[in-house]
Amino acid sequence: MDTVKTDEPDAAPEQPGTESPTASDPNDPQPPAPPARFITRRRTALITATALAAAALTTVLTRAIDDGPHHAATSPAAPTTPVSYAVTGSGTAQITYTRNGTASTTLTAHLPWQHTTQLTPGQAPATLSIVLGQGGGHATCTLTLNGHPVQHATAYGTYGRATCTTHLTPPTP
Repeated sequence: MDTVKTDEPDAAPEQPGTESPTASDPNDPQPPAPPARFITRRRTALITATALAAAALTTVLTRAIDDGPHHAATSPAAPTTPVSYAVTGSGTAQITYTRNGTASTTLTAHLPWQHTTQLTPGQAPATLSIVLGQGGGHATCTLTLNGHPVQHATAYGTYGRATCTTHLTPPTP
């Protein structure tokens, strides 16, 4: 038996019906497989398209949730009334006033002090309270609706107190 030595590595004999992926048989109805870089580009495009679709769906769902029946854009805004709070006098006082119709704010301020906000009629009343410090003195609180003073009160002496309150009535239809 004669042995022939070649420089090529031993190749396994091809089995019938197992051709290399780049070989094409004119009798085979299947087209040859695309090159690897084509598959990578197609996969990248598919991943990008999926990510964009997911982002668009997230945006649509978020807007659908935000635009529910409780959203301000679907119901007309309630009318508001300008309310001005003022405290005159000298020194400092602890001041508490209504804001946003239901909450209140407390602060210590040097007098005179003034603040204007918008309140919705029919909610909590507009309230302004003052408490003088240990040094006493006197200070007057004034509550103004639509530019017209509606109530005032004066605190006197050490830890003197005064409160101004008024209800904002909703407009009649």
